[in-house]
Amino acid sequence: MSGAPGEIRGIAQTVMHPQPMWGAGSPFLQNIYFNGFGLTLASSDVSLMIALDGQPLAKLSMSFTTAKTLSAYLTSVIERLERVTKHTIMKTDEVEAGLKKADSEASST
Repeated sequence: MSGAPGEIRGIAQTVMHPQPMWGAGSPFLQNIYFNGFGLTLASSDVSLMIALDGQPLAKLSMSFTTAKTLSAYLTSVIERLERVTKHTIMKTDEVEAGLKKADSEASST
């Protein structure tokens, strides 16, 4: 394993598009974890609202081109993870459906 940023067992890579003018150690770089999001489409851009445990954290606005490029890169990264681990990552709606099913089965017993 090379120890590169974003590396997972030597298979992942950090992809930035376009290449930023700052490094990973920049004092301006914030590390934000989120587990929820909302999207808003306007006539000239897309906004991504991110949240942690249902509480809003930040709003990121981007051009359509940036949004489409980000979508493609995220899809590629997850598909690669699924391919090398031979495990399909569930989407939030699939997890929620499974939890509801488990709750209803537990209530009926």
